[in-house]
Amino acid sequence: MTKLNIHDEIVSILLELCKGYKVYSKSYPGRKRRLAFAIPRPGKPISKQYEPDVIAEWRRGKYKDIYEVWHSESEGEAVLDILYPALHKAQNKEIKYLIIVCTGYNLGKEEAKDLVNLLLNNLRDKEGESLFRSDEVLVTEIPEKIQADRLKMKEYLKQELKF
Repeated sequence: MTKLNIHDEIVSILLELCKGYKVYSKSYPGRKRRLAFAIPRPGKPISKQYEPDVIAEWRRGKYKDIYEVWHSESEGEAVLDILYPALHKAQNKEIKYLIIVCTGYNLGKEEAKDLVNLLLNNLRDKEGESLFRSDEVLVTEIPEKIQADRLKMKEYLKQELKF
């Protein structure tokens, strides 16, 4: 598997795992159904649409889990992958978990955790609460030695993300 298509392969694996997970009623790639939110400002709010890699809807309640795969993402793109779901959650309260799967190519697990902590320690809702609690953001990194083997990656994610 080339470095170029590993992102899409991981998204495909996550969709398969979500489909078989009894907690979810359905899952789909974010490009099929974007999440919308508005950035408040004096006058007219700025409307935004967020396209995560995978959206998984819970069977019970109106919750959604968001899956992001970080392969060649820059630090700025990674920040938006944390910020946008947090802003959506602040307005809609429907995102339960944000799950970040890293390949270590550009950003690894430790860098991801640092970014998550930096942002979430400083992002608060109107009541002063963190937009995501620390137990609502999961970060994992697929070891480089198994990235060429789809079955090993699937088993690793199944175990690591507790599917």
